[in-house]
Amino acid sequence: MGNMPLIAQLLAMKFVVTMSDYQGLGSPGPHPYLDPATAAYNVIDSVRAAQRIGAPTTGRWLAYGHSAGGLAVWAAAEQAPTYGRGLDLLGTVSMAPAADMAGLADAAWNETLTPDQRVTLVFALQSLKWFHPEMNLDNYRRGVTAQNWDALLDCIPPNFDDIARVRALMTNEDLKPATYEDVVWLRDRLAEIAVPQAPNLTPMVVGYGTQDMLVNQAWFEQALDRACAMGSYIQIEKGVGKGHADLDSGFTLPWLMDRLDGADPPPNDCLSRN
Repeated sequence: MGNMPLIAQLLAMKFVVTMSDYQGLGSPGPHPYLDPATAAYNVIDSVRAAQRIGAPTTGRWLAYGHSAGGLAVWAAAEQAPTYGRGLDLLGTVSMAPAADMAGLADAAWNETLTPDQRVTLVFALQSLKWFHPEMNLDNYRRGVTAQNWDALLDCIPPNFDDIARVRALMTNEDLKPATYEDVVWLRDRLAEIAVPQAPNLTPMVVGYGTQDMLVNQAWFEQALDRACAMGSYIQIEKGVGKGHADLDSGFTLPWLMDRLDGADPPPNDCLSRN
């Protein structure tokens, strides 16, 4: 899914590369979508898995992720001192991370969801239903979206053109919660799984765009402010005019190599936000 060029470059540089398929995707069972604890454990476990199969590793590791992967590596950095004990995380690159998507609830109620957010909300709603059986899923879906629910949940459909046509027919009215009480419930559940959940104590750079149609700028910057208030170590790269998939990422590999080579620490932009 577009990741091979970066992986090939890292392999050519003699890195051991791991890429988690995440709980419930490459393994049986439901996938806890956007759940940071699960994603963090999966990322850290992938590093330990490389050690267990005999890969020539030192225990030092770096993390890179985009979108849901950006959330995963951010969460892994938060968990590094506890769940990741015994490994030495040197630095994390988190690009366009889906850090706090609680705003989806009010956007659904106000019918201001973008097309990308509609697709994300479908995945989020189904995941919440799996882990909150008391939830009435039909309070959050109707119309074309409800009629094509299973097709919309297919992460890698047999024919992308078919699923693109279905996505194009989705409307915000399809995903408007039935009552405001449903909005509050959804907002609270999404807020529970937002990052930050703990301070990040190792160098991390986050990149985000002001025109991101999935991760709303205001939602993300609120998460960033909370992380900084906790005492996190974050270098912030704000892409003015950039969206979700066109962020400038040329700095990321040199940034990671600097962490590996023991270069001077990167700036901690949280110091100027507190």
